[in-house]
Amino acid sequence: MGAWPDSAAAKSEDRIDLSKQGYFTILLDENLRGLEPGLEDDDFKVIVPAQGLKDEALKKKARGWAILTRNSQDFIDDAVR
Repeated sequence: MGAWPDSAAAKSEDRIDLSKQGYFTILLDENLRGLEPGLEDDDFKVIVPAQGLKDEALKKKARGWAILTRNSQDFIDDAVR
């Protein structure tokens, strides 16, 4: 297949740049703290709560945000569909 026309590629890049203007907030579970610098470098807003916070407190704090965790089974029933 041929390459995209220049205008289509430019529109795609514009959309990516526009999406970075509004922060997408990610709450990192305590076992993934090492991802914070890389996510922030990619222009995500990253929240790292205090260690030992219970799942219910995490869920309440993260309302409207994405939760990045290795324990997805604890949050599956609360996921947005």
